[in-house]
Amino acid sequence: MINETLKLRNPSWEIPTGSPFRLDRDPNIVRGDNHERVNNALFTLGYKYCQSLIFRLLEPYWKGKLQDHSLLFGQDSDGREMLMLWQELAYTVITAAETEGVTRQLPSRLSISTVPVFDRNFLERQLGRLLQKSAGLSDQPEENGKSRKIDICRQGIDRGEWPISKKGGVYSFDNGPDTVYFLAVQYFLSHHGFAGLIDHLEEEGLWDKEKFFLNGPFYSLLMENIFFYGKPDEFRKVIYGLSELLGGDLGLSAALWVIRFLKKHETEAMDKLSEDNILSAPGELERIEARVGQLESLEAEFRTNYLYEKYSGRPAIISEETIAEASQAAQDDSSLFWQVIFDREGGGKLMEDLFGHNEILREVYETALTERKIIPVSLLMMADSLGLEKQEALYLAALSQFAWGVIVSYDNVVDGHKIRKGRQTQTAIDGMPIALDVALLSLENVLSSTIADRELHKNFLKMLRIGCSGDLISRRLDWDDSPDRYEESMAGLTKAFSWFPQYIGNRVGLVEAGQNFAAFLADLHTLGQLNNDIEDIDPPLMKHEEGNDVGQRITLFWKILMDLPDNLVSAQETETIRGVFSARNSSLQVKDEEITAIIAIGKRCKAEVLARLEPIVQRVYEEAGRHLELAFDSLPVMDQRNQTYKNIFANTLEIVRRNFLSQEPTIQFE
Repeated sequence: MINETLKLRNPSWEIPTGSPFRLDRDPNIVRGDNHERVNNALFTLGYKYCQSLIFRLLEPYWKGKLQDHSLLFGQDSDGREMLMLWQELAYTVITAAETEGVTRQLPSRLSISTVPVFDRNFLERQLGRLLQKSAGLSDQPEENGKSRKIDICRQGIDRGEWPISKKGGVYSFDNGPDTVYFLAVQYFLSHHGFAGLIDHLEEEGLWDKEKFFLNGPFYSLLMENIFFYGKPDEFRKVIYGLSELLGGDLGLSAALWVIRFLKKHETEAMDKLSEDNILSAPGELERIEARVGQLESLEAEFRTNYLYEKYSGRPAIISEETIAEASQAAQDDSSLFWQVIFDREGGGKLMEDLFGHNEILREVYETALTERKIIPVSLLMMADSLGLEKQEALYLAALSQFAWGVIVSYDNVVDGHKIRKGRQTQTAIDGMPIALDVALLSLENVLSSTIADRELHKNFLKMLRIGCSGDLISRRLDWDDSPDRYEESMAGLTKAFSWFPQYIGNRVGLVEAGQNFAAFLADLHTLGQLNNDIEDIDPPLMKHEEGNDVGQRITLFWKILMDLPDNLVSAQETETIRGVFSARNSSLQVKDEEITAIIAIGKRCKAEVLARLEPIVQRVYEEAGRHLELAFDSLPVMDQRNQTYKNIFANTLEIVRRNFLSQEPTIQFE
């Protein structure tokens, strides 16, 4: 594996519902135990609700209906000192340890979070400390004044004029956790502000995972306050800080809870404002919309980060050990590289389970087994890079290899192949009618096995349509058609079997990468098809009988050969070639010596044809390289696994290109 710094990219796609990278589907974040823990810790009725409660309590002081603040703080007090007293007392309560007289209780059986409660001694001790230097009752001796101030406070509590009440011998702030934490947040912010908030929380000992679950509403209301009154980047720092503090799925769950809680309240406010007279609050709707946009943007960031983390931690489909073993085996035979991976990672076993026990389809299954495994293993690598689960990737790989066996079996029928990869074809053993029936039954088996997955089923039907249409067009090509027309026909055929990566990309949400992997695979198949056309006149060992495909259709090789100058291909030779192709396409009998003659012409002119094919090969090679780069550049992370696969594909591409340059094929695709 090649070590490389991880590259993070910004995905520009909408992650589909079924994607393993879709945050909303994760049971550990937006639902389940983590979500419940976070919800129980953070839930409040909201900052504005708490603000209205405190405002109602302070209003009598501001309007002069209550005078306790004048007694406590002097005649110049306007009631704000009362609020500051409550704020500091609340902050003292939530930061006090149990040893200081503060414990935690559920305020009711329906409550989901505890509230701090304190005894009379704690209350009087803290009031005495907080009021020690206040200006009220300055005409009395200090000790008498302190005692009198505490009495005034307790009497105010007893009369319900404070946000504190006594129940069961202990005191607590009213309205569950909302009031005490709202006041504590106000005290904290009045002393520290929004800048450097996390540093200040650390200084106060509050930036702590245990404290978070003890005082959850404090953090919820704090972030709500920052969101409404701070700067966007300050809110962003705190929400990311909270996610990092709690860590993992729990931290992400907490951050999303806050974002969605705020978005819910903002959306409700926007709906209410829209229903009411918007003109009464000019610009307010736009401000709310801007805040909702900020929250949605932040949520999208977390979704993207989740994708990165989930993607980076995706389980491997192909192990490093398997790749090392395959690389060792390939030193003797390059085809073993793909075979070893297919077998070691379970492709062969799954293929046997799916298709190996149907005796009627046995010949097609055996044909598929003898074919090169570059297609299914390429799919496994691409599926690994795209983040598909291993079992599903293996299913697609096994399905693709069997489908390729169907295509080859059908090809053996229509082209009359008697030998394929060193073994007799079913056409040779049982005759064309039986071989055709088995090929069609095998095709039906593939289509039936995919019918439960509508998208997969549609792709197989599309593959059948494109493949058959492409074959039809290629068989109708004439000598007068341009080379471009031949290339178009070939592209249609190769695309028919290159759709799997795009299907996977659509499934997981990595659409652009899937499209480029599919394009790369189509380019690779095109190079392989060009190579196969050359092999018609000079087949390697373990393929099929020499010359069997010659004359079945006009390939680009023969089209270029026929356009060679007369000093290379005589008029008589041209007529011989035309005659053989015409006869075979009309199902007329062709003498063996005629086939032998035009094979000899093909071998003699092979170098000249390859020289003219080279620009086409080079163009397809460059396109394949470009699509390969784009595919890996479109992935969220370029990790070591992806780099390994990229190197394998690049090396394979280079080997195919060299086949044409050396005229000594070293790898076969079919």
